[in-house]
Amino acid sequence: MHARGFSLIELMVVVIIIGIVAMLAVPSMSTARIDRNAYDDSGAIMQLLRSARTHAVARGGAVLITMTFNGAADRGTFSMYESVSTNPGTGGGLARTPVSSCKTSAWAPINAANLNIVLVDGLNLNGTIENDADIETSLYVYNTTGGITSNVSSAYLCFTPLGRTYFSTALPFNGAMPMLTPLEFRVQRMVGGQPVGTIRSVLVPPNGMARIFSHV
Repeated sequence: MHARGFSLIELMVVVIIIGIVAMLAVPSMSTARIDRNAYDDSGAIMQLLRSARTHAVARGGAVLITMTFNGAADRGTFSMYESVSTNPGTGGGLARTPVSSCKTSAWAPINAANLNIVLVDGLNLNGTIENDADIETSLYVYNTTGGITSNVSSAYLCFTPLGRTYFSTALPFNGAMPMLTPLEFRVQRMVGGQPVGTIRSVLVPPNGMARIFSHV
């Protein structure tokens, strides 16, 4: 018996079909990769917020999160600070004793020269991945009447050792009441300045326990 094989034409047809299928699959794979990057960014935001809350409870000191957003110019920048006392008479000095109140005026100015605050952690979402995929983060603030404030370019979130959460767009928190309504951080892909695809959101309820949910 003579062994039979594939002809050159048959092999070429198979190669062409494989190439067409691969070309059709590339857009879907690219979209899935970008969606995963957005999910990773939202997960990083959630972990930072949870870490801040845990740090406040564990250390017995107020923890502040500073946040800025500005579309493609600032895709999301977060910094986490602990409030400390530098007064030796209160056990401060070199020990940097934690201060439990979010309403202290010692938060400002937010810089390295302020000895009343200590930079603990941070998150910068202006990396190469976010720039290439055009992933942006924005903050939506819910109010007690059911309305939503968007386009918030900067804000402050503070956690106390007792589990209370304070939110403001300016420092200090003097006279502020604990949060009564949730915050929502939306992480999404943009095309031509418009959001597309699945939105990955980090919801922060009044108790401060951040969680992720997806929607369109």
